[in-house]
Amino acid sequence: MIERLLDLGQDINRPDSDGRCAIDYAASGGRKAAVKLLLERGADPRGGRPGAVRCALASGSPNILYHLLRAGASRTLDGHEEMKIAAETGHEALVGLLCDGGIRQDVKLNEGDEPALIIAARRGHDKVAKLLLKTIHSRDKFGRQAIHWAADYGNQRILKLLIDRTSINEKCGFGETPLIRAVKGRYPHAAQLLINHGADPSLPDIRGSTPLWWASVRGDGTMVALLLKATKAVNIQSSENSPAWWARRNGHVRIAEILEAHASKNQAPVVPKILQKPPVRPRQYARVTAVVSAQINGVTISPMIGTGANGTLMSESFSRACGIFDLIDRRFEGVARGVSTGKIIGRVHAASIELGGHDFFTSYTIIERMGCHVILGLDFLRRNRCSIDFHRNQLILPFEKTVVPIFDVSDPSCRVASLESIGNTIFA
Repeated sequence: MIERLLDLGQDINRPDSDGRCAIDYAASGGRKAAVKLLLERGADPRGGRPGAVRCALASGSPNILYHLLRAGASRTLDGHEEMKIAAETGHEALVGLLCDGGIRQDVKLNEGDEPALIIAARRGHDKVAKLLLKTIHSRDKFGRQAIHWAADYGNQRILKLLIDRTSINEKCGFGETPLIRAVKGRYPHAAQLLINHGADPSLPDIRGSTPLWWASVRGDGTMVALLLKATKAVNIQSSENSPAWWARRNGHVRIAEILEAHASKNQAPVVPKILQKPPVRPRQYARVTAVVSAQINGVTISPMIGTGANGTLMSESFSRACGIFDLIDRRFEGVARGVSTGKIIGRVHAASIELGGHDFFTSYTIIERMGCHVILGLDFLRRNRCSIDFHRNQLILPFEKTVVPIFDVSDPSCRVASLESIGNTIFA
């Protein structure tokens, strides 16, 4: 019918009232033969409004797109839509035409941030993937490369194409290697291909699960047998969270028995850590208490640095000794639990403490009984932006660059013998 109308002298490029030409309607309907005939008879490949290429994109026909572009039609502004359809449908000629036309191959073409190579690998179009190898290291939004998708679908042709051109143990955003993807997809031939080319079967994913663990959990006996040939017999016995333990838990008893037999045959006896002789370092088990030298109301004291205490604490006996007992606000009575546990008598809202020759004001929570007389808590340390340098044994306060030595009462060389001696000195 189209040929007869053209033979009768119809204008092939005449638009209708909507501005559309015959080639636009043919492209919209996906009619490849009609488009080819119109182009052969001299139709303008650009079409009318909105354009033959746009109509072909709407119909999703890569063949029509190829013929239109080859005939001289203008592609869309960046050509990304044409590349997306070409990669998804595996149209090798159209991909080649677009690449020759300068279309960028690394552009993300869909919501998954996938470039053309990943789309082609996911769809299994190995010939198209071969034309797009310039972007072999591109990733989608989950950090997966083309080799992960090829393994995910067990496509050996694409794997062979990619294996020698990228890292075979590359991990995606979930920490999964291509081998893990092949194991989870139950593709033993793809897994064997990866192992033969150097894939490491001991590499875990982000959860710590190895390829053998995934095969055991899913009861994939073929994959377990394949992986056991390449996996060291480490942590595959029936200890909790091992592949054998999970296989038995999921009802795959035969696989659990195979794993346990393999482990007992190949694994050297393990000496429990509790039976191993530790190095003799008696001081590493000693209790460490860090104190500094200070004065409160002229009374010398060695307060303990208490990074586990929210507030600065003082014993009732020392509050009497340094003359601030009468300043206690008893509305703050209660019970203290934490570094020191005991009855809270109240709070002194502001009293000075001299450190390194400088006065600092802080509040004190007064405890009825304490193991030491004063604890400098986090409130004091944070307010004064203190730094604790255990390398040099110093408490550093930025104010006036104050540096106060830190002593360890458990150290025999310490000038402060014990907290009891501190107390005796105070009340002497």
